[in-house]
Amino acid sequence: MRTDYTAKGAFIRLPGPDTITLDRNYYRPPMSVLPTAETIDWLASAIRRLPSDSPVPVKTPGYNNYSTQKDHWLGWLDPLAGTGSYPRANKPGRTARDVYNRIIEPKLLLWLISAAGVPHELVAPANRAADSAASLASKSAAVRRAVPWDVVVAALRKSERSDAA
Repeated sequence: MRTDYTAKGAFIRLPGPDTITLDRNYYRPPMSVLPTAETIDWLASAIRRLPSDSPVPVKTPGYNNYSTQKDHWLGWLDPLAGTGSYPRANKPGRTARDVYNRIIEPKLLLWLISAAGVPHELVAPANRAADSAASLASKSAAVRRAVPWDVVVAALRKSERSDAA
């Protein structure tokens, strides 16, 4: 992977045909790798395929009733699991993008972007941005500004294609 700089911005070249373009600190993968909408079931399936993080003791801050962020995601996405701090409902029309943009636990977001294979050039600034914010909501917002959903879905789709090959 290399970063090329031009007068119009920076481009991160990924192995293969994908390029992530930087324009005013916003990365957007080429439209050819973006589906029109991802469902919550699709996101849960994509997360199941990702490698797990190292387990921690249950009730560790940021993990709720889980020992890994992968389990935290899967429990959070399943409204019938009953493992969260509050009841969740699948509202009609809610997408994976909506879920990503509503999470207020930065550890969930940071694990997902790292496990999905988002380039380190984006993960490291996301970690720094989360560390510099005060509240969970502002930390999560900082992560999403550094790594928007379109970048995450491109990494998940690329991982999906690799698994299928």
